Amino acid sequence: MKIFFSTLFSIYLMQSQAQVADWSVKKYIDNSFEINSPQPLQCGIKTYTNDSTGFSNVIHNCVYQEDYTKDGRQYKGKIFMVTIMEYPNEPLYTDSIALILELMQESIPTRIGNYKTNIIYQSENNYLSAPGVSYRLNYNEGKSTLKARMIWYKNKLFTVQCFSSVERALDTGIDKFIESFRILE
Repeated sequence: MKIFFSTLFSIYLMQSQAQVADWSVKKYIDNSFEINSPQPLQCGIKTYTNDSTGFSNVIHNCVYQEDYTKDGRQYKGKIFMVTIMEYPNEPLYTDSIALILELMQESIPTRIGNYKTNIIYQSENNYLSAPGVSYRLNYNEGKSTLKARMIWYKNKLFTVQCFSSVERALDTGIDKFIESFRILE
């Protein structure tokens, strides 16, 4: 019996290590950031302009969706995503940075809108000297989870996030993805 469980555990470890072996550090958006991901992220760009104010910002989205097979059926798995919102180049003062951090903290429940959500944790998580916040929340009536980190750096808001089912929320790949994020500019 011990041999059977030892064999199963060995197979599990080999599969886990094989999955980890596919991960590599990749650079994106004119080398503005790098991140360790299982596959290359697909990136796109959009520009939004507020007609009443003339204020416009550029949004970069980089996404990779990891599907999986269970019982012969294909399922949508984790979604790894980095979003960068560029704002006009204007100087920020110390009180503005505190306001941005407060805005990030307050925007977490707002970002997920009308979904039935439960915030699991939310904490300040600065990146070097840049203000930041990390959080995890469950949504979709507790069936799905979002784990993310937001960082305000210069005139950009970086959001690194991973969506998954609650059952897959403790997957080490999620933390590996989020924690490997590095700003290069």
